[in-house]
Amino acid sequence: MNVDFTNFSLVLNAVRSRYPATHKLQIAFNNFVVDVFVNNKSLAVALEHYFAEFIVKNPQRAVNTTVTVHDAPPLSFPYAFTLAMPASPHKKIKHEWAELDEGRVIHHRITDMYYLIGNGENCIAGPCLERKNQVVNFINSRFITNQVDNGYLLGHASAVTSNGRGLIICGNSGAGKSTLALHMLTNGADFVSNDRVLIPNSGSNPFYGTLQQPRINPGTALNNPSLQRILSPEERIEFGRMSPETLWQTEYKYDAIIPECYGNHRFIPHAPLSAVAIMDWRRNSEPMMIETLTAQEARHFITHMMKKNDLLYVPKNKGYTDPTINDYIQALKDKPIFVLHGGVDFAQATKKLTTFLNTGSTGA
Repeated sequence: MNVDFTNFSLVLNAVRSRYPATHKLQIAFNNFVVDVFVNNKSLAVALEHYFAEFIVKNPQRAVNTTVTVHDAPPLSFPYAFTLAMPASPHKKIKHEWAELDEGRVIHHRITDMYYLIGNGENCIAGPCLERKNQVVNFINSRFITNQVDNGYLLGHASAVTSNGRGLIICGNSGAGKSTLALHMLTNGADFVSNDRVLIPNSGSNPFYGTLQQPRINPGTALNNPSLQRILSPEERIEFGRMSPETLWQTEYKYDAIIPECYGNHRFIPHAPLSAVAIMDWRRNSEPMMIETLTAQEARHFITHMMKKNDLLYVPKNKGYTDPTINDYIQALKDKPIFVLHGGVDFAQATKKLTTFLNTGSTGA
């Protein structure tokens, strides 16, 4: 691109001009409305299917923000990028970024995707059709940005709702947050969120989820009757031969589209904030037990749900600082915290936590 790369607006306009996005869809995140323009028809169709229940059929609402999506061959920007170092030295460096006067250019080093954000503009470019999930995450990140700018705390968690109660489910990566949430859907609950929640810092209601469909591993699909259709007959045989430990470690992921697996109107991305379940269990033969704590007593466990904002968040308030554990404790101060100890037992956890949604007590 022959352009002044120090000028964010010129770089943005060059991308949009070279790969014009003319396919439009409008997505409603509760009352937050996003116009999405896509240059690839196949990708536009895939996104419309993914967000189907949240597509505005007859767009008349005021739009809160716009995202442009540009499927393109590998791009090149001549910046001296700053590396985003991972928290663990054993993990790969995924992102690097350049800060310009009016915006930020972020490069995903592994997938060669670029994000251009700032001054109210949102653009993603690169092999978007191949990396649909990154496009989905970017669209969701615009809602997250809006909520954080309005004082919400970002949490790493799944969530479900039923009978006017909402339950946030969190734990270490790989603990089974999505698996437990989906077992609860099979037991009658509705889905709120897969991986991110936005919690009001005042402790008021409701909390919000994002519009990300669950990403599940083969073991989750194999052991839940509502999800088995995701696997082919051959895959069911192959995965059925694996040991539980091997299945647990299998990294391959499937999209579990909620309306296809559970029926329409079961994905409700907001709920009253009633309680938090924290998975502190282990893969052993001990009986599962639930300990009910206050937020202050559960201080150590609540760190599992804290999520630091990433490079896709550019604060509207220049004086913004990341929230602390005390902010999360304050937001949850009058909510029961259910800590799941002992061995992994999805059936028992589902039974106890569904009882809470139905009655207000786990019966423990």
